[in-house]
Amino acid sequence: MKFSVLLIDRSLNQMNEIKEIFSQSDIVDCLYEATSGVQGLEILKNKPIDLIICNPALSDMDGLQFLNVLQTIPNHPRPPVLLISSDAQIENKAKVFELGAQDFLRRPGLGPPT
Repeated sequence: MKFSVLLIDRSLNQMNEIKEIFSQSDIVDCLYEATSGVQGLEILKNKPIDLIICNPALSDMDGLQFLNVLQTIPNHPRPPVLLISSDAQIENKAKVFELGAQDFLRRPGLGPPT
């Protein structure tokens, strides 16, 4: 079974790193890209998405705002959300799980987004 993934990240370099990982496997059928939360939500409303991978530090909203808005989309399936960030604060992790994220991973050794 192949999956449809929505990748949301303001950093094109970091987005390309994740795309490279997926290109080495045969599990992703469609990979949609967004550089802002609003753009990601528009794609989500119009495309069938099986997984969302999101940097919680977006240019127009943070991960908590994104998860809040995601919950308000009426009559829409809620795909699993994986947040990937260089910020590993415990209170952030707890809150994103409360808002429906499935996992929160820390990016090792990354500097600020470019």
